[in-house]
Formats: sequence, structure tokens, C-alpha cells
Amino acid sequence: MKLLSHNHLLCLNKECKCNHPLFIEPKKVIQIESEPKLSFMVHILSMINYGVLVAAAKQIGMGDLPQALPSQEVMESSESFLRSMQKVLLDTNVVEGTLTCSECHTFYVIANGVVDMMHPQKNVKQQTEQNTTAANDSDDASDNANEEDEDVDGDMNAFLDDHDSKQRHNDEHTNQDMVDID
Repeated sequence: MKLLSHNHLLCLNKECKCNHPLFIEPKKVIQIESEPKLSFMVHILSMINYGVLVAAAKQIGMGDLPQALPSQEVMESSESFLRSMQKVLLDTNVVEGTLTCSECHTFYVIANGVVDMMHPQKNVKQQTEQNTTAANDSDDASDNANEEDEDVDGDMNAFLDDHDSKQRHNDEHTNQDMVDID
């Protein structure tokens, strides 16, 4: 995963509504130098969240970025600055590790340089709490269902008793009105 990609990723947990960047916990980071793309770098630097980039670079051990982005004129005139930004944004790859949401602690596995956003993992503590809550909710639902079943059974018995008495009453009237045609 390149830091350029990380700059745009957010937690996908439906219950989490935060817009915080995901925290990088790298296990393996590599750098592969690429052809200079200076005009692309000028363009992309105006579109990224530079504060998120600085924090991400620190998380993977590259803490030497300036705290603020220089002016557009300085960026366009400084080839060394643009190359160093390309090294951070495009040439640095987190190959193994995780991305973790600071709010809900959901994490996403990075394997072979690819973030698996389709299969978020729950924090073990959070998973245990959710399982406990789900079990309690299930017990409560089961208790409520048993009470509802008893209510339904009582209602159904009353309905059937009422229905049977009406049916017997209708049968008596039907028999009285019926005439044997033999």
C-alpha cells in the first residue's frame, strides 16, 4: 500500500462514523525507486491531506517531513523537494501490516502490499464485548419470544375455542334448516 492510497482511506465499519485517518501498524515496508513524475507530484500535493501524510510517514518510520507544505512556487521550483515527496508518496510501500481505526478499533490487514478493505477485522476485546452483548440480547430476545409465544398460545387457544363454539352453533342451525330429500 502506498502512502498516497492511505491518504484517502477511511474506516468502512457501518457503526463507525469517524472521518479520522487509519493508523498504520507496519510489519514490512519497502521502497522501490521509480521514474521522476515531477508535474504529477505538483498536482497531487495540492489534492492530498498533508497532515495525514506527515502522520503516516512517522508511523512507518519516516519522520523527517516538513510540518507544513511549502508554497506552490517553491514546490514547482524545487526538484529535490518533489523527488523526496515522490519517494514518500509513491515509492514507499507498506507490504505487510494493518490499518486500524482509532475510533472503533476495526482493523484492515495489509498483505502483499494490498489492503483488504472487504474483510474488516474486529479488535479481540471489541469482538468479545460484542459477543457478550449479542448473547445477552439473544437471551433477552429468547425470553421475550417465550413470553410472546405464551401470549400467542393463549390468544390462539381463545381464538380456536371461540371459533369452535361458533362452528358448533352454525352446524346446529345448518342441521335445522336442512331437509332430507329422499
